[in-house]
Amino acid sequence: MTEPLTDAALRRLKRSGGRQAATDPSVLALLATVANGYPHARIHWLTESREAILNDWHSKRLLKAGRLAAMIDKASSVGALRKLAASDLQQYANDQRRGELPTRLFKRLDKLLRADPNRFTTMLASAERGSTYWTLTSRPATAIFSERDPELKAHVFAVSLKTLDEDPDAGKQSQFIAAGELERYAFEMLDRSARALTLDQLVRGLVVTYGLDPAFEQPPDENDLGGGFYGSERAGVPTLDPPDVPRDDRSAAAQRLIASLTARQLEVLKKFLEGITNQSEIAAALGCSAATISSETGTLRAVISALAPPEEQPEVLHATANLLYGDGHEL
Repeated sequence: MTEPLTDAALRRLKRSGGRQAATDPSVLALLATVANGYPHARIHWLTESREAILNDWHSKRLLKAGRLAAMIDKASSVGALRKLAASDLQQYANDQRRGELPTRLFKRLDKLLRADPNRFTTMLASAERGSTYWTLTSRPATAIFSERDPELKAHVFAVSLKTLDEDPDAGKQSQFIAAGELERYAFEMLDRSARALTLDQLVRGLVVTYGLDPAFEQPPDENDLGGGFYGSERAGVPTLDPPDVPRDDRSAAAQRLIASLTARQLEVLKKFLEGITNQSEIAAALGCSAATISSETGTLRAVISALAPPEEQPEVLHATANLLYGDGHEL
């Protein structure tokens, strides 16, 4: 019978190296305990077999890129490792649930564009539905959109969509965005860009901006996790090649930043601008979990990265602080 993992044993395993420790029977037994005891309501869309859940989670996620080894290295105690594992299991389940979302968005946008010829029309037809270029009927485009993700993301951020919260307790996969908002998205993307976009590009805009592909971020620090057994939420958007922001246009970038944030994300940004960086402290002030703040922080970083390259982001944040608090606010 495998002995339960203790803090002393964990310290010895950490000294031996995370990769070797990841194969230790006591670590695997801890993972089994987490999988077997995890609330079914939070991962009900996975298979009913807890053994199958454990095997899939272990093979599809924990063994990739030394993820389990990294979790062991980060954990300061068995309790911390258990919290990291529980958070990772929830993220794995969320990613499995979200896997079909891009396909569902493709079908919804395709139906939406074809349903209203007075609003949307084709510019360049293709045998492949995803490759057909669409434009506004009232203002036909004369050029097509490029394939650059940073520019695509910048337009999506400017639309400032109101997305639906991901509800782990829902009986079916979250639709992510309501029908009215999806129609506004299609219209404003074509209107703002003044170019024709393909159905594939419209779907990709949502996928890359809102991180709808399965996430594989680094394990969080244990201090960023909430006290609950399943305090993990979607980590937000990945950052990719931000477009340059002209040096004389910081105020405009700051305005776009503020306009693109939800009310809670704006409150988190204000806390950071006020010099409050402890996520647990911010969570307590806003009445939510530290994991939620960690998620919102990831989204903030992605939004800012889409607006400006790293060397210009402090100036954008300074301009944002001036808009929120008046000129002269010190970061």
